Amino acid sequence: MRFALRGLVLAGVLLAFAPRALAQDCPVDAVGCHRADIDFEYLDMRLPSVSLDSGWVPASSPIQVRFALFFMGETEVTLGGTLATYWPFGLSMATPGRPGEGHFRMSWGLEIVARMRFSATIAGTSYSWEGDIPFVPVRDLRLIDEATFDPFVLPGSTPRPIVLRDTTERIDIFSVGLSSIIGTSIPGIDGGFGVTMTGDLTTSYQTDRILIDDARGPIDREGAVVQYWPPPDGFGASEDVVVRPEGTIAYEGDIVARPNVFVELLGRRFELLGIDVPIPIVRTSTATAFDPATVHVPLPDVTVSPTNLDVGTIYVGDVADDTLTVRNRGEAELVVTVEDLPDTVMVSSTRIVVPPASEASLGVMIAPDTAGMFAETLTLRTNDPDLPVIRIPLTAEAIEPDAGSMGQGDAGRRDASVSSGDAGVDAGSRPGGLSGGACGCSVPASRGDASSRALLVALALSMGLVTRLRRRR
Repeated sequence: MRFALRGLVLAGVLLAFAPRALAQDCPVDAVGCHRADIDFEYLDMRLPSVSLDSGWVPASSPIQVRFALFFMGETEVTLGGTLATYWPFGLSMATPGRPGEGHFRMSWGLEIVARMRFSATIAGTSYSWEGDIPFVPVRDLRLIDEATFDPFVLPGSTPRPIVLRDTTERIDIFSVGLSSIIGTSIPGIDGGFGVTMTGDLTTSYQTDRILIDDARGPIDREGAVVQYWPPPDGFGASEDVVVRPEGTIAYEGDIVARPNVFVELLGRRFELLGIDVPIPIVRTSTATAFDPATVHVPLPDVTVSPTNLDVGTIYVGDVADDTLTVRNRGEAELVVTVEDLPDTVMVSSTRIVVPPASEASLGVMIAPDTAGMFAETLTLRTNDPDLPVIRIPLTAEAIEPDAGSMGQGDAGRRDASVSSGDAGVDAGSRPGGLSGGACGCSVPASRGDASSRALLVALALSMGLVTRLRRRR
């Protein structure tokens, strides 16, 4: 039966892209829903990070020095979201991001530290000073920035991409005096030419798609939903889902040179600043390879036995009863509801809830109102993604009672048939075609006698056909 329904289940793929399915979580009309956090981290380390720091030495001395070298070259992306899985129509999956759970950081460049400080008290007066050590090169050439954002930065989201940018301090490359240029000095006039430079780095990140193993396709747009392919034998009790984002980190780095000319005339200085001249040094992108996250999705897994009910011969006006056993072999709660119940069929409950690894009984009563072959269908709707609908054929042979048979019992009734696939169900354990030790007797009733029919139903229910829940041993 599962394979017969597989085409119907997979046909629901088209519904994954319906407007209502674009919600960022399980829709309200889903019969089953499971949510689990998924977290990812990616580190792009182009250069080994170095951190050397002497600290202030010597300790407890009034004069101390500190030397440090920091060398860094890495970019980090972290993403936090949710895998929302819901059904029926197979399994549908969405990956809404958790607000504020994205972090993007770049740390590149070089910093050289050479500092001195002293603290002393002379003639009752305290003196202290801290600053760079003269004549020792000190540089802060770091390119550092970070940002927090809402994952997953897929196409259609705003802003996209996430951008970081930083600039180093300006460094004097060279400076040439006027006398060096023209070969002599001019009284009252001085000047020169110089060039300074800065480093500039812009780094961006965006998610291109989110891969879900065994899904029909990737999630490649904000708010999209995809269908998850069932394995050949159905989903069963649970499913392990593997999720992997793929994205791109892009780098644009420049050295920005700025030439300038200055002139000193009669004691006044004039600067003629030039324009910035960017010199590209890097234009590259890197495909991110996040480690996958695996989500365990518990599911209900239903079996119903027997797969059909045949109560044999029954007088018109009588009530025949039998029992269906509903088992849940899954890891999630199973819910079964009875739909489109015919007027000639009654059940002990129209809704049963079966915990994981448990079973329940559903009493079924048949009351034919005309003579002839009785054939109806009991329709069960479940929250099992493999079997959303189960149909149980109900059959009997209804005959008109004669005067001599009234009140004599139903001698002609035979046991309900049991399909060959109904393992564990013994037809001989249901004497007279009834389950649970019911008597198999008939009660006189005329067709159309509503009060007698109600009495029969009440009697059947009182004989133990109310739904029973019991743990699987």
